[in-house]
Amino acid sequence: MSDFQTPTDSDAIESSSGTAERAAAASPEPVPTPEAAPTSQPVPAPDSIPTAARVEQIARDVDDDLNATTASMEPVRAAADDDVDRTQAFAPVPASPASAADAFTPQASADTSASLPASATPIDETLKDPLLRAPRTSSVVLCVVFGLLFVAAAGLVWWVAVRTTTGQEYDDLVWETLKDGFPAALGPLAEFFTRSTYVIGLIIIIGIVSVLMVVVRRRWLLLIQLIGFALASFLAGFLLKGVLPRPTLDPTLANPSNTSPSGHSVAAFAAAAVLVMAVPMSLRAIASVVGFLFASSVGISVVVGKWHRPSDVIVAFLLVTGLALITMAFTRASGMDKAGARRSSASVQIVSTVMLVAGVCGLLFTGYLVWQLLSGLGSQEAWTVSAAQGSAMLAIMSTACLGLGVISALRQITASPLSAVGLVGAPPAPPAASQFSTNES
Repeated sequence: MSDFQTPTDSDAIESSSGTAERAAAASPEPVPTPEAAPTSQPVPAPDSIPTAARVEQIARDVDDDLNATTASMEPVRAAADDDVDRTQAFAPVPASPASAADAFTPQASADTSASLPASATPIDETLKDPLLRAPRTSSVVLCVVFGLLFVAAAGLVWWVAVRTTTGQEYDDLVWETLKDGFPAALGPLAEFFTRSTYVIGLIIIIGIVSVLMVVVRRRWLLLIQLIGFALASFLAGFLLKGVLPRPTLDPTLANPSNTSPSGHSVAAFAAAAVLVMAVPMSLRAIASVVGFLFASSVGISVVVGKWHRPSDVIVAFLLVTGLALITMAFTRASGMDKAGARRSSASVQIVSTVMLVAGVCGLLFTGYLVWQLLSGLGSQEAWTVSAAQGSAMLAIMSTACLGLGVISALRQITASPLSAVGLVGAPPAPPAASQFSTNES
């Protein structure tokens, strides 16, 4: 009995615990126990788990991973769909897959390629951006309103200068004395611009340069606009001079015949306006200054040469400005600057603002001078004559400055309305079918 002792309960428990410890050490990944009340039963080895239960557990884990991955991809998928919608808002594209992520599948690529034209060209100005085809409605309204105001102002100046005795006396005083009071240093300049051959030659040169710029830029509707504007200006100046009356309110005046509006002034200011409308945005400010100098020189010179009264020149400038603004209200498509070349021009803003302010201030000061000399208008004293001469030249220059400043500013907002496509240009064209086949190979 001493050699073969019967095992006690404690020996059995120790033997069982040792077996469990060796099995746990041999197992690479122990199975965690559920959060339940602890039991006295030992944890079964992995091999003892039924095979069907293990497969079901693995399947559930895989499903959970797939669901988590799908949920994390939803924001990316939604963002890609938004990008596709924004692109389609600019240009219609062929039928595309439901989302941008599906567009890279072989089937989607084949469907998209089949619907594309044989030779895909860059998207030009056929995008669904209304500002590529016409300026903003507010800009058109401004052109019409200001155009009518300038035409009305031309009629008002004519009525005051022709239909009132004071207006006729002022015009006649400047017409008779400006040549003697004109600065001698500027005499050759006035003589040059009183020669019709030189003036007409310069107008033709400006017209040719303007047409060439329009043709080079391929702005065909703008060319039609400019031709219509030039014809309207010529007919208005020619016809009005023949039909406008000039009653004789003072029989002592030197020249009772009608000379309003000035034909040379109409042609010179029309050429300046055409140049401003024809040049690209980068040259618009320079063209405004050049046009102002040319039109002012012609306007003052025809008064110095006793061809016209000062009111004739002012009426011509106001009338042509109104016609130019009304013409710009019909700006469309190729009459505008190209997409991708539109900018907020600092030079146009600065120059047009300076010209507008200078024109308004000059006209206000002209009104003050005329108001001051009214009491001595019939006396022809020295101070009255000098004030009349200075106010007439200032009025002509201020009117030209104001008119071209308005034309430059409104040409900018009608030809270059700012939009996303106008600033950066059209988005790239969809890839051609050959590109898909090359990528797949």
